[in-house]
Amino acid sequence: MKRLTLPLLCIFTILLFATDVFACSCSIIEQVGKSDKELVEEAKNSADAVFAGEIVEIRFSESEMSVSDEKIALTRYAKFRIERSWKGLEDKEFVEISTGNICCICGVSFEKGQRYIVYAAKQKDGTFSTDTCTRTRMYHEVIADEKYLGIPEKRKRPTKH
Repeated sequence: MKRLTLPLLCIFTILLFATDVFACSCSIIEQVGKSDKELVEEAKNSADAVFAGEIVEIRFSESEMSVSDEKIALTRYAKFRIERSWKGLEDKEFVEISTGNICCICGVSFEKGQRYIVYAAKQKDGTFSTDTCTRTRMYHEVIADEKYLGIPEKRKRPTKH
């Protein structure tokens, strides 16, 4: 019975918060037989923003769920200092990316101080999010990506007032 409790709780939570949290379903079959170049190009084309950066701050949502008498935030927010941008963020120095923070919702386990290449989707409210179905990974885990992403966008410096 205990083995079923956590998965059932995750499914219930997803259904309960369906307006804010979406379960992900990654199709590995679509990736079989494709080269790294094809996979990177597809990921870039389907993302609204692609960048490399270091996490300078992590925060969590106020929305929580209880798992084994422990409260867990549903969403993790990572604030990145952008080092290079290949798509969608040429005028930004920092960006905050949201991701799921519990089992079943495919969140990325972002860690402060770590560098990542991020493939993010723009939400209706203008914020960005990512999940484990994208190519978002720690920087050292995605060797092929920079090779095939091409030349980064020229960075526009924010104007000082």
